[in-house]
Amino acid sequence: GTLKRVEEVFDCWFESGSMPYAQQHYPFEKKEEFEGGFPADFIAEGLDQTRGWFYTLMVLSTALFDKPAFKNLIVNGLVLAEDGKKMSKRLKNYPDPVLVVNKYGADSLRLYLINSPVVRAEPLKFSETGVMGVVREVFLPWFNAFRFLLQNSQRLESTAGIKFDRSNAENLAQTSSNIMDRWIVAALHGLIDFVRTEMAAYRLYTVIPQLVQFIEQLTNWYVRLNRDRLKNSEGDVDDCTRSLSTLYTVLVNLTMLMAPFTPFFTEYMYQILVVPENTVARTLVSTSGAKAAVKSVHFEMIPVANLDLLNKEMETKMKHMQDVINLCRLARGNDLPLKRPIRELILVHEDPNVLETLKDVESYIMSESNVKQITMSTDEKSWCKLNAQADGRVLGAKLGKKFGAVFKAVKQLTHEQLSEFQKVGSIEIEGVTVTTEEIKIHRTVIADTKKYSARVSDANLSVILDIVEDQSLLEEWSAREVVNRIQKLRKSSGVAITDVLDVFIEVIPDDKKSGALEKAIANQKGFFVGRLKRPLLQMNSLGGAVVVGSSDDDVDGTKIRLVLAKPSVIAVSSVSPGAKSLLESMDYEWMKANAKESVSITLDGENVTLKRGIDYYLESTDLV
Repeated sequence: GTLKRVEEVFDCWFESGSMPYAQQHYPFEKKEEFEGGFPADFIAEGLDQTRGWFYTLMVLSTALFDKPAFKNLIVNGLVLAEDGKKMSKRLKNYPDPVLVVNKYGADSLRLYLINSPVVRAEPLKFSETGVMGVVREVFLPWFNAFRFLLQNSQRLESTAGIKFDRSNAENLAQTSSNIMDRWIVAALHGLIDFVRTEMAAYRLYTVIPQLVQFIEQLTNWYVRLNRDRLKNSEGDVDDCTRSLSTLYTVLVNLTMLMAPFTPFFTEYMYQILVVPENTVARTLVSTSGAKAAVKSVHFEMIPVANLDLLNKEMETKMKHMQDVINLCRLARGNDLPLKRPIRELILVHEDPNVLETLKDVESYIMSESNVKQITMSTDEKSWCKLNAQADGRVLGAKLGKKFGAVFKAVKQLTHEQLSEFQKVGSIEIEGVTVTTEEIKIHRTVIADTKKYSARVSDANLSVILDIVEDQSLLEEWSAREVVNRIQKLRKSSGVAITDVLDVFIEVIPDDKKSGALEKAIANQKGFFVGRLKRPLLQMNSLGGAVVVGSSDDDVDGTKIRLVLAKPSVIAVSSVSPGAKSLLESMDYEWMKANAKESVSITLDGENVTLKRGIDYYLESTDLV
């Protein structure tokens, strides 16, 4: 036949713009269904559809109904190659998506994309390094917090005989008096309220950054600062249970909040944390009385915030604490590693209320900053110098020729004048009223830099470290280094965190340094017991103990040898060689059961009674 050109045709986008009606065959049928769902709650497409689908939808719906075809429009930007060019199959300027998913996981790729400029309709230069960064900075810390909960639930059961009861976890978390528990629970409910509000308004670009920031707060602050509580290091079972309950409650709620964005990872967590029928869950946490859980996190509703648990004052207090700890790290610089103890931390702020908020978290600051003492002062003039400079960009346009005189006068303001100016918010200079938005005030710590190292926060809080060394601080530093080597040995030996092992050390004789380390070990016995929960034993008392792992290492240039061994009978040096050899060869479990007070042995044809605590020890802790 003959082909003929049709002269009048619709733009092909007319069909796309007709989608709301055509899919229902409206108005010829399904009138009620159409009217019940029009306009749509939202549509989502790329920025390139502005002159295509978005435009034709709007034109047709306006012509037909005098209103838009949608209530909300979600626009994503374009994903470009790492060099900023359009992704091209011909150029192959992008990594294979399948390989990226197989290497880093679909959730990592998804979170990378939805936490990028793309969700703000801006272009993204795709980088595989960025996906790897999401794994390292978000998923690994998050998973480590999850694993830490499971490990310490096991530890609580093995050491205290108490099985963690998740059915009561939320109640314990919400009623805990511990300041860190109260803070993270308040932050959680603030996050839930924020997510529900923002998602209802389709503002995905504000939600993901807050979720990621909360994971950082949970892992880098709550878990880190509560390690000892979660491990039951102090033997306070009730406090340990409260901290585990708080971490469990937060992780479960976080799993449900993150489920729409990281569906696979959250499902894995949910199956272990919540689903009672899960075999792994049964071995880790008690399911007695637990709520009847649904089979999948994706069948759960988003949690509802308890507004009574919100606590802005607590959040401010924790913000000040975090500022202090971060500034302490900066003040240490490269020359003062965190493991080296500092004699004194001086906190200076003119407002006593700011310093008062820090008293409740003083122990956390001391522990995390490794300082022995904290002194607080409102006498800012003795520690800091205030100086100011007029903002030429702002005031120059406002004052014109008067700016020069004001600029000079600002530099001559005294400490007292600047301090009052900060409180009031404005000051009159050369007949002109200026505000803190127009004059920038800077604080400089005036302490002796040979004795002190300092930083100042954005909230005008001065953090000053006393960096003068003394022998006891250097000895504790050496002790911390030894503990660090022991922890590395436990990890490399593959022992479980619940394994109770004795640690033996030998300092290899060298010069003055080896003598200094031996003295530090002798003087820091209490520190080792506090950290290891057992004394650090000398290598000559190893005897016939079963060795689990060993290493040769060094501490500040001094060589040491470490051995991990199962607990065994320890004979004192004063017993005869024959008795020592016999004691060390005896079965340890038999001795624990039958020689709690004493043991009788035959030595050279004679019966000899050896007493525990005098001739031998059954536990290294007996030596303390």
